This record gives sequence, structure tokens and C-alpha cells, in this order.
Amino acid sequence: MELGFATDYTPGVKTSVPATERELIMSAASESSDHAAEIEAAAVGPNALEQLGDDIIRLARAYVHAPPLPLFGELTRVRNRTYRLLERTRNPGQQHELYLAAGQLCGLLGSASFDLGYPYAAAEQARAARVYGEVIGHNELSAWADGLLACVEFWAGRPAQALRLVERGLAIAPAGTTRVRLLSIAARASALLGDSDGTRNAILAARDSRGPQGELHEGVGGEFGFDEAREAFCAGSAYLSARMAQEAETECERALSLYRAVPVEQRWYAAEASACVDLAAARLLSGAIDRAADALSPVFALKPDKRVEGLLKRMVQVRTSLASAPCRETSALAERIDDFSTETATRGLPASF
Repeated sequence: MELGFATDYTPGVKTSVPATERELIMSAASESSDHAAEIEAAAVGPNALEQLGDDIIRLARAYVHAPPLPLFGELTRVRNRTYRLLERTRNPGQQHELYLAAGQLCGLLGSASFDLGYPYAAAEQARAARVYGEVIGHNELSAWADGLLACVEFWAGRPAQALRLVERGLAIAPAGTTRVRLLSIAARASALLGDSDGTRNAILAARDSRGPQGELHEGVGGEFGFDEAREAFCAGSAYLSARMAQEAETECERALSLYRAVPVEQRWYAAEASACVDLAAARLLSGAIDRAADALSPVFALKPDKRVEGLLKRMVQVRTSLASAPCRETSALAERIDDFSTETATRGLPASF
């Protein structure tokens, strides 16, 4: 079949080319253009991304002073919006930003799930956060998620598994706050294993690791933050588990001093209250019952919707310690703990939660 000829479309050029050749070239150009237009159209507007970033910072920072249950619904709503935005965009830069947002929101949902007494759900959310971190190569997020998983494990009575998760996190953790947090968690797990040397070494290593705070710990902050007060609180808790009463009391008092030196809205209320409970437990180890009761006074004033799972577990431990040395003072304190534990953050949950 004989080829026809057509004039090239290029302005100012009068070259004739075979029609089939021209069609091939112009078709390829059209396909490229169409695909580029499709990609350009399948993007998320800058306002949506800006709003999402603002929402995450607001919720992460609200987490330290607000009850977890009201936040849970909003965290879920914002996470679902993030998923919808991911379905709309094919822009790699936007996908990276949205996977990071999804990971942060799943991390916050993991913390809230644990505080509301659902450790299995907390672990699922933490694993999702770790996956999103891996997808975009965000080691700080993945290492943070390993820390949350380790916390779930040692509270479930599996400190050896908690240490393995800490080691996995440390293998990818950037320098600075991410490592401080993981080493602080390692100290608590080591204490539960009865390793007092490992406990002390992890606490000292955490102090030596202070440095850059990173995008997640400082840029977002709030529940993702891990300041010196939180580090001291974890150290006190670890020393308490290792039955090192004097060291535990010193660190708990340091944590409380640091917390009370900043405005209320910047304090992590659950850690501050838990440090009070650990301080009371440390004083009970030393036989100072009256001073233990004084340490618990701020905790008894905490509203029920802020009585989260970790705090209640600590109160149960103190209640158990009181039972081993019954007297008028311990009986009265035990009764107050029982009353305190009847109204908690989880009581507001719907039956199908």
C-alpha cells in the first residue's frame, strides 16, 4: 500500500512526512500530554494539605492535656480524611506527605487506644504507623511506633519482647530524642526482667543521647514529644520496678518539679499523675505511708475522664502494696484508691467500641 504524505505541524517548517510516521509521533506526544494532565488533575490542593498538617499538630498537642475519648473520634475523622486524600492524588510528593500524616494519626490513635484500655488495638495502630513510616523512609516515625509497641508488650508482662522491639527501633532511630525515648523504654523493660544493671545503664545511655529532637518529636510535639520531664518520669518508673526506692523517689520528684515548672496546657497530665503514683509507691517501699498518701493527693483530684489505663494499672500496684501491710492508715488509703478506680476514662465508651 502506498504511503500518503502530510505537512509537518511545526510552524515555519514545510516538510512532508509519511502520514503513518506523523500519526505515530503525534499520537505519542498526545498520550504523554494526556497522562501529564491526568496526573496534574489527580492532585490535592495546598489548602487541604495545610489544614491536615495543622490538625495533626493541634491534636497531638491537645493529647497531653485533654481526655483521650473525645479526641478519639476526631482523630479517626482526620485519619479517614487523609485516606480519602491519598486516593485522590498521584503526586509523589503529596503521597509522601499524606503517608506521613496517616502514620502520625495512627500513632495517636494507638496511644489513645492504649489509654482507653485496648492494648491489642493500640498494637494494630502502631504497626500501621510503622508501615507508613517504612513506605516513605521516615525512620523517626517507624522507631516511634516500635517504642509504642514495646510499651504495649511490657505492660502485658512480656518485657523480653519489649526489649526486642526497642532494639529494632534503635537500629533505625536517628540521633537525639528518638533514641532517648527508646532507651527509656528499655530501662523499664530491663527492670521488669530483674536486670538492675541493664536498667541503670539504659537510663544513663538515655541521658547521654540527648540531642536533636527531630520533625516528629519537636515539629509536631505533644504526644510525640519526649522532654526531660518525661525522661525523668520513665527513669523513676524503671527504678521503682527494680525496687530501687531511693533512686525512684529522686527521679519522680525531678519529673514532677519539671512538669510543674511549665503551664498546665503544656504538661502531659497522665505522666504527671503517674509520676505521683510512682512517687507514692517508692515511699511505700521505704515505709513512709503518710508521705505516700501526700503524693497521691493530686491524683485523687483527677477527673474520671482523665483516669487512663496506665495510671489505673499503677494505682492497682499501689493498692496491692498496701494490702501487704494492713493498718488503719493503709486501709483508709486503699479505700480511696478503690473509689478512685470505679470511675475511669473507659466508662464513657459505647458498648460497641
